[in-house]
Amino acid sequence: MEYELTKPDPIPIRTYIDYGMDKAFLDEKQRLDPMTPMIEFLGSLGPGEQVWIQILVQAHKKRYKDEKGKIDDWRAEAKAEIKKMSEGEKKELKEGEKPEKSQLTKMQQDNIASIERNMGKVGLDCGIRAMYLTEPGKFKIGHIPNLSGMFKQFNSADLNGFKGTRAVGFDAPWEDVDRFLGIHRLGSIRRQLFDAYRRRSYFYPPYKSKPFVLTVEELATIFHLPGAIAETPTLKRIEAKKSEPPINLPM
Repeated sequence: MEYELTKPDPIPIRTYIDYGMDKAFLDEKQRLDPMTPMIEFLGSLGPGEQVWIQILVQAHKKRYKDEKGKIDDWRAEAKAEIKKMSEGEKKELKEGEKPEKSQLTKMQQDNIASIERNMGKVGLDCGIRAMYLTEPGKFKIGHIPNLSGMFKQFNSADLNGFKGTRAVGFDAPWEDVDRFLGIHRLGSIRRQLFDAYRRRSYFYPPYKSKPFVLTVEELATIFHLPGAIAETPTLKRIEAKKSEPPINLPM
């Protein structure tokens, strides 16, 4: 399957700052790494099972319209979202009275502050897809919900989040058959997604999809090297130690 955002691009997901991972005074083991559920899922795979995760990133291309209808970058939509949130209280105000910051709810103020903080970061066009592959006879249907919910720990009811899209499967068996050609569509969809993964095709043909914007802060949240904070029984760590470089090291 592939993934998309549940709300407009400028609204941020839960990042490592929301999890308190930016606090310098916290010990490494006191922090909560949001990648831990994902690592636990990957560690639960048995022999003959594989999960592939692909995060594609490219420089952001202007494709949003500002208030004047001109094509601008993703910050134009961010400003529109802030304006929409700020003016949402106007209906309850008296005629001619302008909404003040104090008239907005605490949740609205926090959401606007989150979008404004997001606007200060570099935004990139992104696409995410994942695949679950097994050897014959080793497929486990219970891993499908884990695959679709692999990024749900980054979701927020008030802000943004991820949801699965283009999942391989049908609600009813008869949806799998093309009535005119007499072929099964499921196998064709699987081959297309596999080929798209292999080609890393997302922003350009032959498999072009609509990208979404993630800032560098959001990208650093969904993918980073796990530290000692992500302690899972199935994650083996390599012992290492620091030492001084040799004296005869060529420079």
